[in-house]
Amino acid sequence: MDGPLVFRSIYVDMDVDAKLRAQAAEDGVSKGEMCRRYLRAGLARMNKVSPIPAAPKDVSLGMRTVYLAADMDAAVRSLAREARALQTDVIRCAMRRGMKALDAKAVRRRA
Repeated sequence: MDGPLVFRSIYVDMDVDAKLRAQAAEDGVSKGEMCRRYLRAGLARMNKVSPIPAAPKDVSLGMRTVYLAADMDAAVRSLAREARALQTDVIRCAMRRGMKALDAKAVRRRA
């Protein structure tokens, strides 16, 4: 990663966290790198009109601390402001979308 970094605590759904750990081990990368891959892919698939759901109150979330590129962190903040959503919810939504996108890409590569 080039450029300035931001140290962030992020909260993710437990199923996403489990997939993240497994995928990081399979790819031989750190969990932080896998977080950045999911987040980068998810942010690329989000737009200002997509609804960003809030986390249900009864859902357990896993916490990760990760270094993000400053521009990625700025994209999260900007999207949260424009969508009038919490940054945590933007990250959760982007992580899930990124996970699905990277899974679909891997399936197409194997086919």
